[in-house]
Amino acid sequence: MDITIASNLAPFDTIAAAAFSEAAVDWRKEGPDAIACTVGYAALELADHLRLLRRRKDVAIRISHTADGKVDPAAHLGFRLGTLQDPAIFGPDIRAIQARHLTESGSFHVRACHNGKMRSILICGADRVGLLYGVYAYLAWLGFRWTHFSDRGVGLQYRGGLWDGALSLIEAPHFRFRGFQCDHDYKGNRRLFRWMARNRLNFFRRHRDLWPMQKKLGLRLFSGGHLVETLLDPGRRMANGKTLFEAHPHWFSLCGGKRQPLAGRLCVSNQAAVRFVMEGLMEDLRKTAGEVDCYTLWPPDVWDDICECPGCVRIGNGADRTLYLASLFRQRLDRTSFSGRSGKDIVLHTCAYEGTASLDVPVHPLPKSFASRRVNVEYFPINRCYSHTLMDRRCREFNQRYGPGLRQWTKLGVPMIVGEYYNVSKYADLAIGFNRVMAEDIKAYARMGIIGLHYMHVPDADWGMRTLTQWQFARECWSPRDDATTLLREYLAYRYGALAGMAQKAYVWLEEAMANINLLTSWLSASLRFRLPEVFKTSGTPRDMEAVFLCDHFKRLTRERDRGCSGLGEGSLQGMRSKLQRCQSILAGMAKATADEHILWAIQDDLKLLRYTTDFVGLYDELSSVWHALKYGDKEHRVARGHLTKALRIAQSLRRRRLKGPGLPMPEKTRCLLNTGLEPLLARLQSRMRPRL
Repeated sequence: MDITIASNLAPFDTIAAAAFSEAAVDWRKEGPDAIACTVGYAALELADHLRLLRRRKDVAIRISHTADGKVDPAAHLGFRLGTLQDPAIFGPDIRAIQARHLTESGSFHVRACHNGKMRSILICGADRVGLLYGVYAYLAWLGFRWTHFSDRGVGLQYRGGLWDGALSLIEAPHFRFRGFQCDHDYKGNRRLFRWMARNRLNFFRRHRDLWPMQKKLGLRLFSGGHLVETLLDPGRRMANGKTLFEAHPHWFSLCGGKRQPLAGRLCVSNQAAVRFVMEGLMEDLRKTAGEVDCYTLWPPDVWDDICECPGCVRIGNGADRTLYLASLFRQRLDRTSFSGRSGKDIVLHTCAYEGTASLDVPVHPLPKSFASRRVNVEYFPINRCYSHTLMDRRCREFNQRYGPGLRQWTKLGVPMIVGEYYNVSKYADLAIGFNRVMAEDIKAYARMGIIGLHYMHVPDADWGMRTLTQWQFARECWSPRDDATTLLREYLAYRYGALAGMAQKAYVWLEEAMANINLLTSWLSASLRFRLPEVFKTSGTPRDMEAVFLCDHFKRLTRERDRGCSGLGEGSLQGMRSKLQRCQSILAGMAKATADEHILWAIQDDLKLLRYTTDFVGLYDELSSVWHALKYGDKEHRVARGHLTKALRIAQSLRRRRLKGPGLPMPEKTRCLLNTGLEPLLARLQSRMRPRL
C-alpha cells in the first residue's frame, strides 16, 4: 500500500527539519515556525506508527511525505494534516471538517473522505496541539495504546484496515489543564514527555534544558512554587550587614505577641514587605517569562499559624490573604512586559492548601482582579483518604472536610484546579492502586466544573503496577466517561494479553491493600510514620506507652476495625500484608505461565516495586507488633524481640533494594530503607533490646 502524508511545513523544507527545529523556534508567538514544528513532528509520529504495522503479514506500507500539501494521486491512501489556522491544506475537502466544534485548544476532527479513486483521511486541529492529538486519536482508533513511557509500553491490537468511510472523530478535552507536578530538581525524561503528548496531557513544570521539546509537544509550562520562604529568609544578609529580620522585624508574622524570625512568615498587611516579596517573585519570573504559560504563586508551605496583627486580621483568613497576594501580583503582571511579551499572557495559579492556612474558603468577597478569570486556584487535599472518594461524607475522619470545602470554592466562581497526591513524597514511591476511587473522583470534579487536574509527584522510572495510575489519569483527564472496570480491563489487555484475567485480581487486591496509605505513611500526625517513633520515646513502663493506632480507618488487626469507616480499603496492617503477598503470588504465577517477552518485562517491572512495598508494610507491621507486645504484657520482651528480629531482617532487605530515578526529591538511586523513615527508630530499638539476628 502506497501512503502519502501531506502537510504544510513552511518555512521548513523537509519533515525532519520542521520536526526537530524546536530549539530555533520563537515559542513566545504561535507563528508559522511553531506550527510547522509540531505539524512535522505529528507527521513523523504518524509515519513511525504506521511502519510498525509492517510487522503484520497482512499489511504492506510505503510512506512518502510532501511538504507542499499535495497528495500523490497514485497513492492508495493520503493523509492531510493541518490546522484551522491554515485550512488550505485540505483543499475542497475542508467542507468535511466541522470547524464549529473546534473551539478548544487541543480539539480536533479526524474524517475519512473518498474522492473518486483517492481515499484520504483529514486530520484537522483547532491549533497545532489539536492536530498532534488528532494523529494520536487516529492511531488509537487503529488499535495503538501507550500504557508506559518506554518502547515496550507501545501496544497494538490492530482493528484491520487503515481507512473506513464511516470514520469521523470529533473530540475536545474536558479539562483545560491535565498533567503532573514534579520536584524542582527534576532531571527530565524525554520519553515521559513524549508519553504525555501521546496520552494528551498538557501541563508540566518548565524543564531547564528540555523546555523547547515540551513546547513542541503541546505542554503548558509553569514555574514558581513555594518561593516566599526563600525570599523572606530571616537570616538573609542585607547590604548593611544586618539580617533581614534584624533590619525589618515587622515584615514577619506577629504570633503570640512577638514577631517571629521564621522563613516565609509574611505580615501581609505590611506594604513594604509585600513590595519586597513582589519584586523577588518578578525577578524569578523574568528568568523564564518567555518560556512559561503559567506562574504558580504558592504561600509558604510551613503548616504554622498566620499573622495576628490587626492589619492582617482585617484582610481576613488564610485564604483571603493568599488571594490578596495573588491579586496584587496579577495586577503587577498586567502592567509588565517581558522581552516583548505581555505579562497578561501568563496565567497565574495560587493555592487552597492547609499547609499554607488557605484551604478553607475566604470570608470576604474576591478581589476585583479575579473577575478577569486569569487567576486559577489549585485545591490540594494533601491528607485526604483514598479509601473513600473525596466527596464521600461517610469518611468522617478526613474527606468530610475536603469534599464540602472544594464544593464551596467552586461556588465562588473562581476557576478551580484539583491537585491530587497519587505519589506524594511521604508515599515513598510505593505501589498503590487508585482505579476505583480515581474514576469516581474525576467524574465528580467534572460535574463540579473543575477546569484542571494534576498530581504530585510523577515517577519517571519504576512504574510497575502504578502504570495503571498514569494511563488511567491521562484517559480520565481527557474524557471522564468510562467506568473504572472498563478502563482497567482495557489497560490489562494491552499490558498482559491473555493473562489479563489473572492480573485483574492482583490489581484489585493492591488497591484494597493500599487504600489507607495516608494512615501508614503521610503528612498526618496520626500516620504510623510519625506515631511509631513517637510512642517508643516513652521513659515509663511499657504499659504507659501511648496508642499507635488513633483512627477508626486503620488498626493493627482485622478484628479491631471499625466497619463504619472501612471504605474501599483494607483496614489493618495484617490484612494489607496478606493481600500484598497474594499479589506477589499471582504475578509469580503469571511469569511461569508465559514466554512472551513483552509480558515478562511488565511482570518483572511490577514485581520489583511490589516486593519493595510488601517489605515496607512488613516493617511497619513488625514494629507495631513490638509496640503491642511491650504494651500488653510481654514483661521479659521475648515476643517483642522476636518481632524486632523480623523487622531487622526486613530492614536488611530494604537496605539492599534501590529505586532508580524516583520522582521524589531524593538521590537518583535511593535506598528503600531510607524511604520508610524508620531507620533511626530501628537503631534505637536494637540498641535498647539487643535482639539476636
